[in-house]
Amino acid sequence: MFEKGLSQAELGEPLFVSGSFIGQLEAGTRRMHVELAAQLDEVLGTNGFFTRSCAALAKSRWRRRWPPGSGSTHSS
Repeated sequence: MFEKGLSQAELGEPLFVSGSFIGQLEAGTRRMHVELAAQLDEVLGTNGFFTRSCAALAKSRWRRRWPPGSGSTHSS
């Protein structure tokens, strides 16, 4: 969706996370927190896309089933 030509490691560097962590976010096996979403918006110049997505997920009834396959129905 947003192409900046960065590797996962290059994107993770200014966010102080590993390339592996970025890959887990991309794959949907890690939940993105609002603070990281805001940093991603800044680094990628996405005008609040990730922050808005986090806010929408927080309001969603599907939030309880995230990440996929967790089997948990508890809010975190």
